Amino acid sequence: MGNERGKQRIRGPWIALTLLGAMLLLAGLLMPAGPARAGEVDSLRISQVSAIHPDFYAFVEILDADGNMVKNVQKDQLASVLGTQALKIDNSMDFSQADSGVAYILLVDVSKSLSAKEFASMRKVLQGWIDGMSERDRAAIITFGTKVEKLQDFSNDKAVLKNLIGQLKPTDKDTQLHAGLMRAMELGSRADPDLPARRVIITLSDGQDDFAGGATPKEVFEMLKTDPVPIYAIGYYRLPRKPQKEEALKSLGAFARTSGGSYFRAESNTIPQMFTRMRQKIMEVYEVKVIWPEGTWDGAPRHLQMTYKEGPKVLNAGLDMRLRASVKPEVVIDKPVIEKGENGSPKVETVTFWEKIKSFWTSIYPWNYVGLGLLLLGIIVAIIIMASTQKGDRMPPQAPYKSAYDPEGPNPYATVHGPSAQASPVVMPWKPAAAGKAGKTLRFTVVRGDANRPPYEVNLTDRLVIGREANCDVALPDDKEVSRNHCELTLEDEVIRIADLGSKNGTLVNGVPISGRYQLQNDDIILVGKTEMRVAIA
Repeated sequence: MGNERGKQRIRGPWIALTLLGAMLLLAGLLMPAGPARAGEVDSLRISQVSAIHPDFYAFVEILDADGNMVKNVQKDQLASVLGTQALKIDNSMDFSQADSGVAYILLVDVSKSLSAKEFASMRKVLQGWIDGMSERDRAAIITFGTKVEKLQDFSNDKAVLKNLIGQLKPTDKDTQLHAGLMRAMELGSRADPDLPARRVIITLSDGQDDFAGGATPKEVFEMLKTDPVPIYAIGYYRLPRKPQKEEALKSLGAFARTSGGSYFRAESNTIPQMFTRMRQKIMEVYEVKVIWPEGTWDGAPRHLQMTYKEGPKVLNAGLDMRLRASVKPEVVIDKPVIEKGENGSPKVETVTFWEKIKSFWTSIYPWNYVGLGLLLLGIIVAIIIMASTQKGDRMPPQAPYKSAYDPEGPNPYATVHGPSAQASPVVMPWKPAAAGKAGKTLRFTVVRGDANRPPYEVNLTDRLVIGREANCDVALPDDKEVSRNHCELTLEDEVIRIADLGSKNGTLVNGVPISGRYQLQNDDIILVGKTEMRVAIA
């Protein structure tokens, strides 16, 4: 009897604990899912669609809960429907790894909303942006102020583009932002077959449009309904804060987000950093190639639906678009006016070549002499520039550079980069730390240029050199725009500084050309020649 009571006393708590556990398990199943963990897909958005016969590309943002790009998305996780017809996903890849270019529309505000100093900073950053363009990239320039002007059609001539940007100044009193955005979208919608499929508009503005009788926000949003060109906008204004200014920036942010682009808020001292973040954001998409079977490319509006699946999770995104036929730009040639004689036949007038030259010369007087003077001045300047360019690729007189490698031992560069090189990460030999110096570990990861090149890892104690020659600590022999000894990094009092070594094309950090010795920070991006590298400092 006593044993039975004891068993009941023991069994009672176990039954209670079992019931409690079952209730907790049931509650856990019924509770709503918590926020997505880092690295898990949290949002899907179509940034842009380019459907110009015969190519059909969607540029898709796949982000985690922190807004970072989710890596290693496979094409079988994506599905697409155009109207009611299912499409085939032919390929999907990280755009930063794709062999594709970008057609940039640089939309520049030339009103006086920026001070001369702030405008000069923006101008310098844009020129650095142009320097960082790849061979496949193109850029066009549109200015907006009292009027909207296209200064340059799409081009990859960096000298011409940088020269045009260098001539810009904040001169206008009024601002036609809305008309400028609409003009940029028209340019970005061109169906030229030789333009990159990825198109983006880049602008920095306070968001205000104070031109009487100009375009309205409603007209801009109307253009964004179908085939929008993504707008990457930096919103900026000087203090004091006013409700009117805040509302203007909200509108600018709405334009950017609705278009499939992004909005960045900047102060005067953060403009270069915002442009660097903008460049990263433009590249953080997946290029998805879609097959449109037996469809008509008639330019009619259709709704594209993209779906991402991962286990039980399904995300959807949609965008209205058009399938367009490729069109070569129309070249308009003025037809000559032919004067007729008395009998109706063309009137022939004999004029010698020298008479034509003399007639033209006298017709433009007095500008003929001004033009001749400018031509001579241009020739002199060109000779000076050519002389300085040829000189720029030579190092200034200094003690011979000694690499981190032992010159008496085997050449480690030949071992890593020679015919027998493997695809494993390139770990450069460590430079022995000097007495009393711990040094810092630097890791260089190529983000633009030879993307297949593995990361470099170097131990910096005093000085290292980046250049084209094989004995440099970080050697880039395949980039012909890199000088033999291009730039150097030094470690002094735990501070890493970078300096250009008189290279031909200069050195840029975060898109801005450096002068003197510039302090380097973790995750800064260095551009030498055509190679862009992110620096991680341990």
